[in-house]
Amino acid sequence: MTAPQTYLAPRSPENGPAPRRRAPVTIAVGGVLAAGLVASSAYAGLGALGAHEGTSAAASAGMPTALAIQVDSADVTVVTGNVDRPTFAYRAPWPVTDQAFTQTVSGDTLTARFNTRTSPVLLWWSSGGSLVVTLPASGTIARLTIEGETSSMQVSVAAGSETITTGTGSVTVSGAVADVQASTGTGSVHVRGGDVRTVKASTGTGSVDLHVSGMPPALVDAETGTGSILVELPAGRYAVETDAGTGDVANSLVKDDTSGHVVKASTGTGSIALRQS
Repeated sequence: MTAPQTYLAPRSPENGPAPRRRAPVTIAVGGVLAAGLVASSAYAGLGALGAHEGTSAAASAGMPTALAIQVDSADVTVVTGNVDRPTFAYRAPWPVTDQAFTQTVSGDTLTARFNTRTSPVLLWWSSGGSLVVTLPASGTIARLTIEGETSSMQVSVAAGSETITTGTGSVTVSGAVADVQASTGTGSVHVRGGDVRTVKASTGTGSVDLHVSGMPPALVDAETGTGSILVELPAGRYAVETDAGTGDVANSLVKDDTSGHVVKASTGTGSIALRQS
């Protein structure tokens, strides 16, 4: 006997679901990827579009007694080179006016101001810039001061004193500097120098690494809210004060509470390591 066959009536377009069409989905995905690549390329190009670049040299030859650098959203690098006077090379993203960089002299202080937000039209890709300061290789500047809002600082020159402050960004100091003050709200602080007399380094969030060679410093003061602290110092006897809210303290320095060489290290959350270099 032949099994009965069930007749299946075809679904009408009005009652049945529409058949899947995969090709348009593939095209849509491809279109999104293509659009993403175009947008990425356009974004990368906007940073270079009309970028304002320039180089400016100080009016007077030789090393100034004091140099003050003020920036808003620009990374700063200070080095020595084959120049006879301070030279400033800057780059600001578009849009920016010709007044982005200015320099003035008052008394014994040369002040350089770099403002990347001088345009009345503030675009979302227009923040940021860079400033490279080259000082004469011969000579030592007496006082160097750098202030920034959103800036990473890298300084490698000989100075009597350096005071470096930024709201957001890392700070790196190296070279022969007698007195160093380096602070940032968010970012790491690194100091490496010889015969440093005093060094004060602080950050709200980030690590602090201090490496001093030569003569034992009179004062080392390292502080961070959240982050680790590493201090390496020459052999000597130190009056040590440490405070680690949450973290371990490892001290291999020779501790002497009567010493005139003082080391202070404080962190809210993080470890502290003090050792001989």
